[in-house]
Amino acid sequence: MGFSYSRGAADIASAQDVGVALVYGTISQKLLERLVATANARLQYGTYNGGGPGINDESYLFFQIGLDLGYQITPNFSAHAGYTFDDYNSDVVTGQPEYNRNRVYIGLTAAY
Repeated sequence: MGFSYSRGAADIASAQDVGVALVYGTISQKLLERLVATANARLQYGTYNGGGPGINDESYLFFQIGLDLGYQITPNFSAHAGYTFDDYNSDVVTGQPEYNRNRVYIGLTAAY
């Protein structure tokens, strides 16, 4: 788990910068000797600075939650399958669309 606050470059050209507060966490549980389940969550709240009316002091909220199953095939190879849900809401009137999306993935990881 953790928390951070930072100011950095904005994704909107007319904004001076954006202040972002982030809360995040990850938990893993070994289900079997080679099978591990991992859940993670992230909540990000940003406020734009500068950019004039419709941008200055406007904010966005981004939420993400994910689940992953990982199976260790060998010490160097593992297989993964998972699901991630994202939700983005914004007060900014620049035409950035609000959205939510569902992603499902499978894959192999090689490490050395």
